[in-house]
Amino acid sequence: MNLIAPLSNNQKRYLSRVGTSWFNVAEGGKRGGKNVLNTLAFCLSLETHPDKLHLIAGVSQSTASINVLECDGYGLLNYFEGRCKEGKFKDKNCVFVKTAAGDKVVLIAGGGKNGDERYIKGNTYGSAYITEANECAETFIKEVFDRTISSTERKIFHDLNPKAPNHWYYQDILSFHEKQQSVRSDYGYNYGHFTIADNLSISDEKLCAVLRTYERGSVWYDRDIRGIRKAADGIVFEDFAEHTDNYLIGSNELPKRYKWIDMGADWGGNGSAYALTCSAMGYDNIIYVLKARKKQAQELPMKDVEEFVFEFIREIENEYGVSIENCNCDHSDVIINTLNDVKYIFGKTYKPPLEDRPFQLSLLIAQGRFKLIGDRCGDLINELQSVVYDEKKEKPIILDDGSMQIDTVDSLVYSLSGNWHYLNGE
Repeated sequence: MNLIAPLSNNQKRYLSRVGTSWFNVAEGGKRGGKNVLNTLAFCLSLETHPDKLHLIAGVSQSTASINVLECDGYGLLNYFEGRCKEGKFKDKNCVFVKTAAGDKVVLIAGGGKNGDERYIKGNTYGSAYITEANECAETFIKEVFDRTISSTERKIFHDLNPKAPNHWYYQDILSFHEKQQSVRSDYGYNYGHFTIADNLSISDEKLCAVLRTYERGSVWYDRDIRGIRKAADGIVFEDFAEHTDNYLIGSNELPKRYKWIDMGADWGGNGSAYALTCSAMGYDNIIYVLKARKKQAQELPMKDVEEFVFEFIREIENEYGVSIENCNCDHSDVIINTLNDVKYIFGKTYKPPLEDRPFQLSLLIAQGRFKLIGDRCGDLINELQSVVYDEKKEKPIILDDGSMQIDTVDSLVYSLSGNWHYLNGE
């Protein structure tokens, strides 16, 4: 059995309240030990619980299994090592567990979509643990509350990473129980807030190294490190906007060799610009943006698209003496097929989720791993200095309502997307 790291005083206080609390919520930043702590609390409760049937859930069954059963080697399977086995209970995935209070069945469910609640109906659960609760469907969350009403010793556990303050989970779930707890001290609502500083398995040296990869004051620093509920607002790349010169270099400062050189193309039309960006990763793991350009036009005839694209490619080859290895595109089968017939190989690219795009670029900027050739990336520089978050979205997504240009930023994303999963220097 793997032994967990010592608990912080904050974690100990949360765990000590579980015995007298029916609803236990662990919220906070990434790597704050929320899963390990809540899994330990769930297992301790399970050990002595008088009821037989229990539930763990997440957005999907695999999420529940990874976060609660496995939990980086400290999950339920570890706690009950030699006393549990995975199997089926009435055709549903489960874990059979031998405890001090008798045999238990822990069902595994996914609750990410409306309608998933039908899979847990018909049962009464003694306790339930929902991981990443605010990612699950509201109907599923409420059904779990209903399914535990008849428990001999009702226990519900939630863990979550923070969202925007107006997220439905805070408004419709936590707000009510917070008020009840304020009225009655014995109501049984146990809330704990945790950050990476609570994770005593992380050394001070590693903690400092992690903090250096986040831009202080950014949405991701506030959410992932400080663990606070933060709406996405304001300039996206604030440090870049305020200290642009720190990220600009001349062509004489480029490395001699690259791991890869890719181009990204965001096809325009309907008010959007046609935009192209060429980026490369050096063996120093720095992203170098060699050139970016856009062409504003309502619609470009195909011959003008060809001229725009191939002139850009020729300039890259002539100015830098390199060849573009891949051209990753947004969409438009007509443009892609026509260009392929003419000269080059273009393909639809992997499109990173909208909320991942500003995060990955912010991470590169915070790490000092993002450089642009100043006199050849004017359009891109202007956009990076001015793009803002969409305040109507719960997730940190760049505003794209036509009020500002983001086409060159999109083409930058596409130029990186062929290697998106390797941008952290792997």
